[in-house]
Amino acid sequence: MTKLHIPPEAITTLQNTDFFSFKRQFTKELIAYLGEMITQLKADPLVQAFTYPAGTDATVGKITKGENYRGLPYVIADFPRLFSPESVMAYRVMFWWGHYFSCTWHFSGAALQQYYPLIKSNWVALQQEEALVAREGDEWQHALEPPVYQPIQSTVLSAAPPSFLKIAIPVPFEAHEKWSAVAMAWARTMLTVLQD
Repeated sequence: MTKLHIPPEAITTLQNTDFFSFKRQFTKELIAYLGEMITQLKADPLVQAFTYPAGTDATVGKITKGENYRGLPYVIADFPRLFSPESVMAYRVMFWWGHYFSCTWHFSGAALQQYYPLIKSNWVALQQEEALVAREGDEWQHALEPPVYQPIQSTVLSAAPPSFLKIAIPVPFEAHEKWSAVAMAWARTMLTVLQD
């Protein structure tokens, strides 16, 4: 049998249970925080007045958590949200352990066909945001990195819609006091564009 080698510096890590207590408590607080964010979004007059595609959950929202997006834990809040084989329109706020907090609008199918002309006509204004864009590659990649995600400033939209479009704003952990404000502002910015 092969011997298990544990370096001395790893022994200390293996004996430390504080991290797991912190992670459990932080995740609980984060879920409550995202729940409050959904409540704030639901109360926003622009969010309430917007006419969503049929089947969109614009009343409840959903928070999910997992332990293994590329090997790391995450927590996601989706509101408003429409996920069907024919259409996707969702605002996803994600905390990805070890990386960042992100706010992403995701469109595909019928929703993208419906809103693409408005997004395209407001593209120059949207390019003023510190956003990243995904429109080819893996539609379900949440990691805001090339080659799937590119800076919005260097992205030119084609005349015809792509198969999907995601526009995301990453917020570093150091700016955690701004997470809610950024999430609310990005939701309002895109809903304003979509009802233009």
